Amino acid sequence: MKEKTEFNGKCFICGCSNILHIKTRNPKYWTEYGSDIFLDRKIYFCKKCSFSFSYPFVSKEDLGKFYSNDFLRRHKQSQEYELEQYKKGFLCVEGFLKLILQKQYINTNQISKVIEIGGTGIVLKTWKDYIGQENIEYYSLQAPGVYSDFFEKEDFSVVDNDITGNDLIDNTTFDFDIVLSNHVLEHFNANDLNNVVENIYKMLRDGGLFIFDVPCDDFKDFLESGIRNQGCHLSHFTENSLSILLQKHGFDILYISRTGIERDPALYNYPYLEDSPPINYHHPEKILWWDVGKKHNQKIRKFLLRKMPTMIRENAASIRDYLYIFLGKNTRKKKPTSIKDIISTNILSHNAKGNNLRACCRKR
Repeated sequence: MKEKTEFNGKCFICGCSNILHIKTRNPKYWTEYGSDIFLDRKIYFCKKCSFSFSYPFVSKEDLGKFYSNDFLRRHKQSQEYELEQYKKGFLCVEGFLKLILQKQYINTNQISKVIEIGGTGIVLKTWKDYIGQENIEYYSLQAPGVYSDFFEKEDFSVVDNDITGNDLIDNTTFDFDIVLSNHVLEHFNANDLNNVVENIYKMLRDGGLFIFDVPCDDFKDFLESGIRNQGCHLSHFTENSLSILLQKHGFDILYISRTGIERDPALYNYPYLEDSPPINYHHPEKILWWDVGKKHNQKIRKFLLRKMPTMIRENAASIRDYLYIFLGKNTRKKKPTSIKDIISTNILSHNAKGNNLRACCRKR
């Protein structure tokens, strides 16, 4: 494993030296957490693979304080809300979609150990509830004390290791069948990414799967106009840059696609206002009822109202079509027989302007 390096003018993914600086339109990070550690971040763009990243890097100490305090308190509320919705019968879509991909490439009866990197535990709970816990061990790689009551109740074992470190594998024996991650990789400094992905590869048994999502952030359209501060998202992937990163560390890519709805450019470029309310990503219904007198709030509200009926209709139809995967019943006249059938559905279909990247890759 290579030692982490500072930025030497070359891309951390493809090694290209054609790196461009993207002007940050506002140096202050518009954050609900009140943290100032992301001030004055500069964003750099690799012209070859389209990977973007923030620099100077945020220290491990500062990141630890941020995620164990303000960020954790906010996401603890998010977890409670998600659990409340889950108990009411609402589906955890992120966990469900990863199950669909898993079932294309590995039989459930071959799974004995599953680990999720980060996250609130809702994805793991979805897996446990749908495929059961008999003969399957569930783990979460977290800092100690994070969601501890919930993990203990669900019988999830917590692994307390630094996944960016060089000694992760030396100190712990891993042979996981599945490694899960949901919007986590973007929170690492760019000079940590190679260690993180290499450690994930080593955590898996031969033939094991890494299934994950990250935001899709292609910043080439902002080279001239600039972009707002991206805060705690420190690494920004495109389908091309993510593929290069995975293959560089030995993964066979089974599925990778840009999915989700189109991201409104206003979300990249709205101005920072001192009296602006925080973006409440985990309670989308509350986004709609901000003070719409603010121009940027009005744009977000209109965009969500326009897209929401389509999202609900398409996702509900696709989930209905694939209930047989979990119920053991054929709820449609013809079962899909290949991954091509799966990805042709609305819920997994490729969207060239989608705001999400979903990938499933295998250890060789």
